Amino acid sequence: MDDVQRWLVLSADVLGEPDPQVAEVMLAEGLCSWGHAYLTVRTVTKPVVHLDEVALYPPTPWEDTGAWESAVETGAQAHPLYAYNATTRTSAPTTMAQVLDQGWHLPEAVSALMEELGFTEHQMTIPLAANPHGARDAYALVSEDPYLDEDVERAATLQSLVAGLDAHVRMLRAARARGDGAPDPLGVPLTPRERVVLDLVAQGHTVEGIATRLAISPRTVHKHQEHLYRKLGAVDRLSAVLSAQRRGLLRSPDR
Repeated sequence: MDDVQRWLVLSADVLGEPDPQVAEVMLAEGLCSWGHAYLTVRTVTKPVVHLDEVALYPPTPWEDTGAWESAVETGAQAHPLYAYNATTRTSAPTTMAQVLDQGWHLPEAVSALMEELGFTEHQMTIPLAANPHGARDAYALVSEDPYLDEDVERAATLQSLVAGLDAHVRMLRAARARGDGAPDPLGVPLTPRERVVLDLVAQGHTVEGIATRLAISPRTVHKHQEHLYRKLGAVDRLSAVLSAQRRGLLRSPDR
């Protein structure tokens, strides 16, 4: 199976998964497999990063140790690949080797911490869209083997897709959190993608704004809205939101 087929299947699985945590793991595992990595790290690249802003896949036994906390909260700024991304705010996939070749330094303390935690120097980052605060989230892949120029080129071809899937997972989690969590008494079978669109509609985003956030076309957003209106018995955005609130799919303003 080539990259295109593999990512088509993975995208369908992620978009069809109603549990955001499961969908997130699917995406991370897909990146691990695609990037011949043994570890995927999702983080935010900015001058100061906190422990709760970093996620590891698969979970590791040292994730709750002081060494990992030190690596995240004090060592990240000195890590050359992380520092490069945070300083330049680049949107391009980059490897540790490329950054070192440009003159960025790997301090001995960071190298020792990486060795203690089992990180090789074979690392590549895939930046995502900049978040509302101006920082840029990213996935980092850690491999036993070096990443080559062709790997960076492959990463660039799927970067937009990864960013779109990641945004979907984040917004699905937010949509679930803003709902009551109770099953819909009328059994409206909204898909995970429709739940995300519904949440964005309820926040007042335009069709164009939703399209941008989800990295899809406005026409596709219109299709999702049509399905929502039909399933919710609505005729416009306001009636769709009110219907969803009555059914427990969205919180009412007074709750």
